[in-house]
Amino acid sequence: QHIESARVKLTNPEVTVHLEVEDDRLLLIKGRYEGIGGFPIGTQEDVLSLISGGFDSGVSSYMLMRRGCRVHYCFFNLGGAAHEIGVRQVAHYLWNRFGSSHRVRFVAINFEPVVGEILEKIDDGQMGVILKRMMVRAASKVAERYGVQA
Repeated sequence: QHIESARVKLTNPEVTVHLEVEDDRLLLIKGRYEGIGGFPIGTQEDVLSLISGGFDSGVSSYMLMRRGCRVHYCFFNLGGAAHEIGVRQVAHYLWNRFGSSHRVRFVAINFEPVVGEILEKIDDGQMGVILKRMMVRAASKVAERYGVQA
């Protein structure tokens, strides 16, 4: 229908309507939400993040999510239940804020017996290296069990 009084202002419109054409459908876009950027989660391989509750492990998990990885969490409990609760809260925040479209795992491993054995059998200068090596070994077993590649 032709209406003589109808005009469209392309330079400064009063209303902007966002449409998307998909195959034989026309979609009206009502709102747009900013994501975290990067690849969509799940487009890259799953990873196992060794999360300690410190700043760096949370940031590295976030950066992997931006790369499209679904991040599962592995926590080595050295400090009791209160520490684990705090780390779970950090992992839950990351998942809820940036990755809740996918299910992930949180695996907590009681590492106090391992630390006790290291304290008994290893020289002071090598304790940190040995502890980290044992954590990587245990994390490799967790990753293998759940089919996580990295």
